[in-house]
Amino acid sequence: MVNLSAGWVPAGLYHFSRADHCLAQLATPAARERWRQLAPSMDLVQGGALLWVIVGDGARVERKYGDRGHRFLVLEAGHLMQNLCLVSASVRLTTVPLGGYFEGEIARELRLLASDVVLYIGLCG
Repeated sequence: MVNLSAGWVPAGLYHFSRADHCLAQLATPAARERWRQLAPSMDLVQGGALLWVIVGDGARVERKYGDRGHRFLVLEAGHLMQNLCLVSASVRLTTVPLGGYFEGEIARELRLLASDVVLYIGLCG
C-alpha cells in the first residue's frame, strides 16, 4: 500500500512540465485550508493527501479541433479522472472526483497560462 504522507514527494504544488516532460514543483507548501476555500466540496470528504487538478490547454486543442475542442477536453478529462480512480484503487487508495470548485481561482493559484482550463479535480488518499 502507498503511504502518501511518507515523504516520497515533498509537500507543495506540482505540475507536469510539458516542455521537460517531468513533475516540477510550483510552490511550497500547499496549505490545505487555502485549497478548501478553492474547492469547498473537499469538506464533504474525510482525509485525502493529494488533490488531482486536471488542466487542459484550450488554445492548443481549439487550433486542432476548432469549436469541438472544449468538448473533447472535457471528455478526455473525464477519462483521465476515471483512470486516476482505477489506479488509486489498484494501490488500495481512493480518489473521489469533486465538483463545486472555483476554476478561475484555482487557475490563478496555480499560475496557469491564460489558455489553460481547469477541467476536473479529485481528492486522493
